[in-house]
Amino acid sequence: MPPAPIRSRKVRKILALEARARRLLRRYERALDRAHGIEWTLAGGQIAALHRGRAEQGSQPTPRAAAAAPPSSPPTTSL
Repeated sequence: MPPAPIRSRKVRKILALEARARRLLRRYERALDRAHGIEWTLAGGQIAALHRGRAEQGSQPTPRAAAAAPPSSPPTTSL
């Protein structure tokens, strides 16, 4: 079997980022499962507080979303 070709720095970086993303996704899914398990134990008032908290969090843009938002007006050029 021929040896694997030497990968470029960019290819190694992409592969490492993809592997990290997979690890983070697994970790996120486990945390979400745990949160849903706890959610089932909440009483009526606690559920209402959770819904209010989620609504408050949803209305605030994340730093990444704010950075990716398009400009409010197109750039102008002066001649």
